[in-house]
Amino acid sequence: MTALGYNVDRVARGLLTELDLRRLVFEFQQAHGLKADGECGPATTACLRGAAHDVTLPEKRLWPVAVISEDRPPIITSGHFLSNPDRPTHNGVDIMFDYRPGDATMHVGDGGRTAKFWVPYNTAARAFADGKCVIASHIKTGWHVWLDHGNGLMSGYFHLQDKPPFEVGADVRLGTGVGLVGDNPVDDDPRHLHFELHLGDLKDYPSGTLDPEPILAKTPHV
Repeated sequence: MTALGYNVDRVARGLLTELDLRRLVFEFQQAHGLKADGECGPATTACLRGAAHDVTLPEKRLWPVAVISEDRPPIITSGHFLSNPDRPTHNGVDIMFDYRPGDATMHVGDGGRTAKFWVPYNTAARAFADGKCVIASHIKTGWHVWLDHGNGLMSGYFHLQDKPPFEVGADVRLGTGVGLVGDNPVDDDPRHLHFELHLGDLKDYPSGTLDPEPILAKTPHV
């Protein structure tokens, strides 16, 4: 009998109760730094999916924004909700650059974040890895693109200011521009790329989002 069949059988026979399952979820939440309430909400579900599946990463991949110079790599300025509990619906990470005196005038907004971080005009977002475009459309937060990299892994690019240079169904090569980095028109935000990774069918979104930060930590800046 498979492990799944074994557990289904135990539930059917009353040997694995709802209380047992809540305790297991509670212990999992404690072990992963989540709110420990025994309820399998969005954060716990996303973490469980990441823990239960081996995420097969593309061998060749890049940060979705290029470096400005050797000492000016892009950085994450706001994290995924799993590491950023103050933003429970933040399903990805925001990417910007450290601001330095002499940089072009900043867009003021976002609670003062632009006092520290900035994105130059005409900065392109680029494909994290080879993939196929499955979504390219304009929504209330700007243009957004989703690429399918195979093995269930998807990457999403949000707050783009222009239409991508390809259509849904197109094969998109690593590093290809997907659009210029813009801002979120529904907030007083600075320019930034909101970048997401998702494991599984996008019909389940936002369940299945992954925290991009540990993956980007192992991804080249170029």
